[in-house]
Amino acid sequence: MPNSPAEKAGIKSGDLIIAVDKEDMTGIPGDAVLKRILGTAGTNVVLTVVRKGTDKPFDITVTRAQITVPQVDGRMLDNKIAYVRLYTFGDQTASELRKYLQDLLAQKS
Repeated sequence: MPNSPAEKAGIKSGDLIIAVDKEDMTGIPGDAVLKRILGTAGTNVVLTVVRKGTDKPFDITVTRAQITVPQVDGRMLDNKIAYVRLYTFGDQTASELRKYLQDLLAQKS
């Protein structure tokens, strides 16, 4: 997720988390792993990561923070093409999408 604590610490799409604070997560369901990663904002968690193209696992320290998940994100691409990404669907998604599209369309001129 853009601007998340994980992204800021260097976690990349496709990374495989195999340990949380040195505790092996092999065979643990994803939601249980996530519960171990989540915690009080401002505290650290050490994630052991396997990344394609690296020889061996390595540790990344992530400082936990309050995360506000955007529902909509986007930008103007070349040739006046609007790129819009929906992260979640909720009560405000339609109005956020409408506002984003209006802002992007205003950029095309």
